[in-house]
Amino acid sequence: MNSFFNQRKKRFRFQSHLLESYKDNNLSIRMVNSFPDYLGAMRLLYNEYSTKGLIEKNDSHLYFSPYLLLPRNILFNAVIDNKIIGTIALIEDSPIGLPIENVHFDDIKLQRMSKKARLAEIGSFAVDSKFKNKGITILLYKAMFLYLQDYKKIDSVLISVHPRSYNFYLSMFQFKQIGKERKYDSLNGARSIPLVMNVRETVNILNNNKLFDTNANILEVKDSLKKNINKENINNAKEKDIFYLPIWKESHIKKYFQHCGVNDKSLTSKQKEIIYWLYPSLKFSINKENNNVI
Repeated sequence: MNSFFNQRKKRFRFQSHLLESYKDNNLSIRMVNSFPDYLGAMRLLYNEYSTKGLIEKNDSHLYFSPYLLLPRNILFNAVIDNKIIGTIALIEDSPIGLPIENVHFDDIKLQRMSKKARLAEIGSFAVDSKFKNKGITILLYKAMFLYLQDYKKIDSVLISVHPRSYNFYLSMFQFKQIGKERKYDSLNGARSIPLVMNVRETVNILNNNKLFDTNANILEVKDSLKKNINKENINNAKEKDIFYLPIWKESHIKKYFQHCGVNDKSLTSKQKEIIYWLYPSLKFSINKENNNVI
């Protein structure tokens, strides 16, 4: 009983802190819809991940993820005074799968088989270390849940977390563990626990608890979503329509690959197949200039 009330007190303090976070500052949560903002998010991910020893340092100072190049996947940035201080991604299931499957393949396979739900993964998350414990994480999740609630037909959201963050995700967002802890080889052996969340149930609980009460930050998030998403087209889309229309220019992707030093060994055959389909001239133009890069 005591633990229950202690948890409620923690939530109350957390919510109070959240509502005051950056109340008087020029903070905004933006949906990424320009390539400079995308690269800014990749730089933040690189800086935070490399500092923590999760990835090796490189000359480009950019994080590379083939999943984030697919059109249905989305990034949100937290920005203050034109500086990106936080980022988070929603990665929908696709022909190349989900990043979490690189570590927890069997667990995700069971999720697909047992529930036949439309899946997505929350990942590529980072907050500038100078802005930790300032409520940025929750503001980014506010944007994510508003997006899931109003614009996406996602049934279940997956995430892989370090054990030290385990209780936070279970208590705050109603995630449930679906597999054993494993090592994330692509993140230098970081410890990883796979979790899943039912979107409808979690959104209802968050709304009922008023954890995500409307404030100036979220009004701006809603406005950003309305400007960037045609809700009618999404609602009228056929289930088999995967909306695969490229969102970045091929010249942008080409530079991104070159800066990151991506080569054939960096991608699976399925990833190359989908990326070449989206950006058909990419393979030939980069091969011409760099025999090692795709």
